[in-house]
Amino acid sequence: MLTVVEAGLFARRDGAETPVAVMLATVMALRGRSDVPKETQA
Repeated sequence: MLTVVEAGLFARRDGAETPVAVMLATVMALRGRSDVPKETQA
């Protein structure tokens, strides 16, 4: 299963928000694989 995640970080000063950082990540879940330790499987 693949999950795509987007996040943004904003700084707030005197009521105004300024974008500081943006993240885009792809996360892969490995389920039912014999080469993955059981304690790491969700």
